Amino acid sequence: MRSGIYILEGLSPVSWLITILACLPGGNEGFSRLEKFAHESVLKRVRIKRDDDDVMSKLISAARDPKVANKIDMTFLTCDAMVIIIAGGDTVSITLSFLFYSLARYPHYVNHLRRELEHTDITDYRRLQALPWINALINETLRLYPPVPTAPLRQTPPEGLRIGERFIPGNVVVSTPLWSLGRLESSYTRADEFLPERWFPGSESIKDRRGFAPFLLRA
Repeated sequence: MRSGIYILEGLSPVSWLITILACLPGGNEGFSRLEKFAHESVLKRVRIKRDDDDVMSKLISAARDPKVANKIDMTFLTCDAMVIIIAGGDTVSITLSFLFYSLARYPHYVNHLRRELEHTDITDYRRLQALPWINALINETLRLYPPVPTAPLRQTPPEGLRIGERFIPGNVVVSTPLWSLGRLESSYTRADEFLPERWFPGSESIKDRRGFAPFLLRA
């Protein structure tokens, strides 16, 4: 996966270059491997013919041609599978890495987490959603170390755009740096510190929840 998306990561601000590099010898090798893996995974899932209520079952249903029996748009499914692999695998692995890093730096939080999980069925997703410490630790990790530290680039309209009290001239490229957004002193008390307790009900350490957008609010 890493070799398949390195071009996207480095050249997303100048995405037109990706098309050129893809035409060069070896320039598209990693991406092609990722595409092949996604295609083979989708084929395997389609052949199983399960009726599970999961993400892939919904995508397969949407990709079926209503006019032709058993015809499925494999291009559609392969592209969606690649998005799921990249967006799910990359962001989860990055978040877990920084979560364990933070627990290693502040080991007293490990005891809180262990006590909370000792008597909980960790396979019960609904139970996990209600656990205060695990959710606070995840939120604080996402705040300080967003898996995608910046956001897609956008261009202001020709007439310009007002964002809050600031006017941005027309045809200017703008973006929201999520790393900086999560560390705003206007949104958080002691913004640069790892304080999971700030996410507990009644805490006054969060001044403005709009400063928490690890996966963006709008693209």
